[in-house]
Amino acid sequence: MISDREAFQRPASAFRTRPILVHTVLIVAMALLLAAAWRNQMQNVSAVLIGQEGLNPINLPHREPIRDSTPTKVKGSFRLGALASSTMRVIADDCLLSFELNGEIVSLPVEANPCDPHIGLDFDVSGLLKDGENTFEARYFNRTGPTSFYVSISPRKWLTNTCYVLLAALFVGWIVYSGRLLALAAREITLIIFATILKLAYWSYTPFHIRTHDLFYTGHLDYIHHMANHWYPPDPDTGWEYHQMPLYYYVAALAYKISLLTWKAGSYEMLQAMSLLISTGFLLFMFAAAATILKDNVARFTACALMAALPSAIMDSVRVGNDILLWMLSAAALYYLVAYSERNNARHLIFASLCTALAMLTKASALPLAAVVLLSIILSYKSARKAALYSAAILTTGSSFFLLRSADNFISSKRDLLLHPEYFMGVMHAVEVDNTPSNFLYFDLVTFLQTPFISVVSDITGRQFVPNVLLRTFISGEYFLPGAAAHWAGIALGAALLTVLILFVFGMRDLLKKNRVQALYMILFLILSLSALLTLRYRVPTSTAADARFIMPALFTIFIFVGGLAGKASMPIPIKSSLVFTVAVWVAAGSVMIIGPAFRL
Repeated sequence: MISDREAFQRPASAFRTRPILVHTVLIVAMALLLAAAWRNQMQNVSAVLIGQEGLNPINLPHREPIRDSTPTKVKGSFRLGALASSTMRVIADDCLLSFELNGEIVSLPVEANPCDPHIGLDFDVSGLLKDGENTFEARYFNRTGPTSFYVSISPRKWLTNTCYVLLAALFVGWIVYSGRLLALAAREITLIIFATILKLAYWSYTPFHIRTHDLFYTGHLDYIHHMANHWYPPDPDTGWEYHQMPLYYYVAALAYKISLLTWKAGSYEMLQAMSLLISTGFLLFMFAAAATILKDNVARFTACALMAALPSAIMDSVRVGNDILLWMLSAAALYYLVAYSERNNARHLIFASLCTALAMLTKASALPLAAVVLLSIILSYKSARKAALYSAAILTTGSSFFLLRSADNFISSKRDLLLHPEYFMGVMHAVEVDNTPSNFLYFDLVTFLQTPFISVVSDITGRQFVPNVLLRTFISGEYFLPGAAAHWAGIALGAALLTVLILFVFGMRDLLKKNRVQALYMILFLILSLSALLTLRYRVPTSTAADARFIMPALFTIFIFVGGLAGKASMPIPIKSSLVFTVAVWVAAGSVMIIGPAFRL
């Protein structure tokens, strides 16, 4: 294992040429294996909704805001691919009423739950599939909220398993190689692999459209389609997410375009795979930041373990949306910022500015990060004038593109689309809450400890209070996971998080004494991010406006402060005991929350 000093005193070519080449080869190889695993399961898929207004063509997976009690009927056709098996999966939100294949009624599997919109139903259709065109017809019932429908055929297991084994080996190799470049220890790389296993477990039972509620209806997916077809941002006033900065959508459009050249059925899943890759980069940089600040091995391991087992970060790791790219770029900027203060290497300040500029072109939530990096540039002007000027130029360029896009938003819509209050309130009227002091300050502790998840539409989980929403979405996002295991794990994580926050106060005081500059950067980043989130909640008074997903990199710095306590030799026994117990509960409960639904526990 190489040391920090060896990793950051290599020639510039080692940073620019060789790593880029190795990363490119590994990522391309993983993409090809993923394509081989998914290729030709179903071809020429077409479907229509049968309603009072006739036949309406749809794309699969399909989602729409049907809120009445009328059963939905969908009819479609497809051709078998060369690698298709005899197992068909049907996912209907909320309850599948009937399913027919080639005119034959398909019986429900024994002990199956037709009202499971998360995992769906697997049918053995070996005697019903035929060469050439196959037809299907389904009826399903929607009890509440938007409805969705998805049908697919599993690939042949032997080929799929072979591809996945090779893919896993390449992915682990990429993690190890990247971790060594960032001077991570073997135990920290192992934690990233552990987090990846949890992400894959979550992905195994979660279709891509279940947890991404804003994917359709002029949301992220429509934005990606537009970029793939036109390669310039859409009119911000014509869609829900169209006001967003364009960088993520350029990257996603490229991945989507490449996937369409290879196969059809898996094109959207490629976006999910891209998010998984980016989310791993986010962990790599956050671990590297923790390793730079925390010198003690126990402290580093504690901070990284808390990061690796956080369920909300795992659940959002396969989400289609621009948050995950913002996370990675913010973590990279934070890492290079603390590395610069540690080693006084001018390149690190430039890299921090570059990552921040790219983050600003990804989402407006990068503004707090830009303020922190700008402060670092100003403080560095006397000691590293040349690097400070280069960094200021890079940050100014990113800010200029950001302001141009923001001006385009304002001119096109005649309103402030950085916060998007009017349009957001029109779409999310069901989650509107009051803007009173009690909503911002009051913490419903009893409800928080008794309910494992937060509902954005029901007041019974405390969603009207910012602390309840912020802390609960920090644990599990806006989502509910099925099963008793996830329920009890959510309650345990809620109690553990309160302990983490108490330990954070002690850890912040301790780290300020040891690493004053680095600690101040992280505290400022956390304060500005929280302030921006509360401003958003004030301008857009909905429960979702306090979603911790928006500021996840800043909240991850809390774990670094807590980890710092673990390396303190003179720590009092009560604090040390509570820290050990909390970390153990956190990792165990976080793992159970994610893995439990995979085994239907």
